[in-house]
Amino acid sequence: MREILCKKNFKMTAMGILFGIIFCAFIFGSIISISQECVAASKPENKYFTNITIDKGDTLWEVADEYMDDEHYDSIYEYMEELRIMNNLKSDTLYAGQNLVITYYAESANQ
Repeated sequence: MREILCKKNFKMTAMGILFGIIFCAFIFGSIISISQECVAASKPENKYFTNITIDKGDTLWEVADEYMDDEHYDSIYEYMEELRIMNNLKSDTLYAGQNLVITYYAESANQ
């Protein structure tokens, strides 16, 4: 009888240790994942403005598609609206030779 109890205790102890190892691995993995996200999110990104010249046939959609980034805008329409407001555009029509102010995000203005 005592031998059976010792085997049960050993199995229970082994299961407890195995569970503890798995739990610690899960917690450790979660902490590393969260810390990597925090480092990525803490990168200083600034909003910069630059000037582009419109070529014949360019559209506001094409300009927005080229310069918009998904991290700072929910949709291309949101970025197009920002371009319209910044450049005092009454419509989406662009003309060759026209200059537009556009925004972009980077750690420094040289990027």
